[in-house]
Amino acid sequence: MISGKTTTAHLVCKELGFDVVEFNASDTRSKKQLQNHVSELLSSTSLSPFLGGKSVTKKHALLMDEVDGMAGNEDRGGVQELIILIKNAKCPVICMCNDRNHPKIRTLSNYCFDLRFHKPKLEQIKV
Repeated sequence: MISGKTTTAHLVCKELGFDVVEFNASDTRSKKQLQNHVSELLSSTSLSPFLGGKSVTKKHALLMDEVDGMAGNEDRGGVQELIILIKNAKCPVICMCNDRNHPKIRTLSNYCFDLRFHKPKLEQIKV
């Protein structure tokens, strides 16, 4: 579904002076992968290891795209681990999904501000 969620998150972060590190949740789905890839970022004030040593601000945000991709049986513990990481994060965590009604996503939403996007109507995007 095309609605501009990722673009909006990047623009808001940029406007607020945050550097963004984006993970596609389908690439970091399991508990172990989240612990290995994401936990260091959330407890760190430096993004150098994540951006190839580039100079960055101390303000950074984690963008987890497609978190509904973490809700399958093969991803046991992934959503619960993400909730634990959010609770302990020292930086903003933005989670995005397309299937808001999945039971595991409903659990995750208790730890998130729920901002819903809707697919734009054709009349809204005509030039």
